[in-house]
Amino acid sequence: MINLLQRSETPSFHPLDGVLSDCRKFVEQLGYCGVNHVYREQNCVADSLAQASYIGDLAVCPLDSAPSWIGTLLADDVMGGPCPPTQKNKK
Repeated sequence: MINLLQRSETPSFHPLDGVLSDCRKFVEQLGYCGVNHVYREQNCVADSLAQASYIGDLAVCPLDSAPSWIGTLLADDVMGGPCPPTQKNKK
């Protein structure tokens, strides 16, 4: 996904062309902004939010603030601490 986003264009027949185009426009509006791959072990918050949405804990809802269970993971991310392993399908 990052490789596709870093390209200047995506073939119009690509299934993610519209999403990638919108992302590129948003990045341009931000001014100086880079897009890089980050391993999930280095970004516990994003990985945990993704896992929560995958198992249905978050459903589809906008977040006005971080879920209470994110605090510790955010502190670990800021300090560069280890990310605990995720548990897929932990329902």
